[in-house]
Amino acid sequence: DLDEGKLSYPLTVCCHRDPTAENIIMGIFRQASEGSLAVNVKEQILDLYRRTGALQETWEMIEHLKKSTETALSRFESITDERNPDFRALVNLLGDVSRPLQELNKRGDD
Repeated sequence: DLDEGKLSYPLTVCCHRDPTAENIIMGIFRQASEGSLAVNVKEQILDLYRRTGALQETWEMIEHLKKSTETALSRFESITDERNPDFRALVNLLGDVSRPLQELNKRGDD
């Protein structure tokens, strides 16, 4: 998504939380030519995501949506008295996202 300049949930959260990060990211997208962004530029954007908590908030949203979907599915299965293992497997697959790593101390003082 970064290479294509697509807006994503973590990008939106990051820009909403930090106007300076928004200016940096939008400047990168405006200057980017067609093709892939350089790895160091992607790392810079990911660092902004981490610093603003956008990755953590995205993970929390995924967890919330997974739980809500599982609850709704359980209710539906209860009403219809029929299990839906395929949909349940899809929900588990889409919700199988690792929690973001905690921010490491950049100076190495840990």
